[in-house]
Amino acid sequence: MDCRNKDILRSCRVQLSQDLTIEELWNPLVEVGLFTPPELQRINRPSSGIEDAMTRLLDALEQKGPLALKDFKTALMKGVNKPHILDLLNQNVEQKGNVTKGHRGMSSSNE
Repeated sequence: MDCRNKDILRSCRVQLSQDLTIEELWNPLVEVGLFTPPELQRINRPSSGIEDAMTRLLDALEQKGPLALKDFKTALMKGVNKPHILDLLNQNVEQKGNVTKGHRGMSSSNE
């Protein structure tokens, strides 16, 4: 994910963490190919730290490549009935510029 898309995701992070759960995102995220069930199981495991599962999911999402934000939005459209979340992401995309195009699964450690 490039820096612009990370900024978009981070600017919505509090709202996403408050309004979404891994349980409701599980099937849509797997369906769009963004995460596998074993990845989500690992993310959803209880942690001894203060991070919750949704925070860990958002951290992992940033490492998913240039189409991750687009795929996340697709998952939201397919399986989560919370249009205000999609509106929030779309507003941030418009403010910060279009989501970049690229190939799924590629990421760069310096992005």
